Amino acid sequence: MIEGLSDGKEKNKAMIHAPNQTQWVVGDVVIHDFDSKKHEMLMVVVKVTNDGVTTKYLHPESIIPFAVLRKYGSFKDMPQYLKKRYQKTWYQKNTKEHDGMEYLHSPDRFQIEITEQDRQDAKDVAGLY
Repeated sequence: MIEGLSDGKEKNKAMIHAPNQTQWVVGDVVIHDFDSKKHEMLMVVVKVTNDGVTTKYLHPESIIPFAVLRKYGSFKDMPQYLKKRYQKTWYQKNTKEHDGMEYLHSPDRFQIEITEQDRQDAKDVAGLY
């Protein structure tokens, strides 16, 4: 078995990688278990409760399909209803089987570099000043 991958025998059968053990806080940069392991898929923790964790994409404009961008020219020229689709928050609920944070991994685990600009942008996305 490849190190870091789920063996399918533990409680995380639906997960691709072994569960995360870090307890993230608001402003942390993470990547979801099911997302492509690319820089543009980085997410920011924006809320943590006893029920789960809420994240938003760090750079939503970078995950828009090229065909959509081509139609409008740029992210800023897209209609608001369409921008919202890529700026929405994602909620990972705690369940009896899974802690929502199990699905949120450190980008370092996948050799994804977090730049100083990413850290600053993460604070803005999370509402930290």
